[in-house]
Formats: sequence, C-alpha cells, structure tokens
Amino acid sequence: MPEEKIFHITDLMKILGVSRTTIWRFERDGDIPPSRYFARGKIKGWTRDDLNKILESSKSEANGG
Repeated sequence: MPEEKIFHITDLMKILGVSRTTIWRFERDGDIPPSRYFARGKIKGWTRDDLNKILESSKSEANGG
C-alpha cells in the first residue's frame, strides 16, 4: 500500500497564499477540514482528499457561492 502524501501547514500556506494564522482561523471556523496526526503522531497535516475539499471550497467561494 503506497504512502499517502501529507500536506503540512506550510504547504497549505503556499497553495492558498495565506499566513499560518489564517490557516488556523480557517480550521477553527470550520472553513477547512481539521488537520490530523499521522505516522503515530509525528506528522500533522492534511491528506490529498482534504486538500481537494479545501480547493473546491475556495473555488466556490471565489465564484460567489
């Protein structure tokens, strides 16, 4: 079973073009799925599925929906 890519907060910052604090606010407010721990708690981040949901959400907001 291949390992799934985990996106760290710095990856999301680059992809979305926002600050670390904004990512935390998005998480707190439920605008993005919460980050999770992987690799027995050593890595915290989002899966590719999570990232796709985040991008779809930001795309629909940009289109006024």
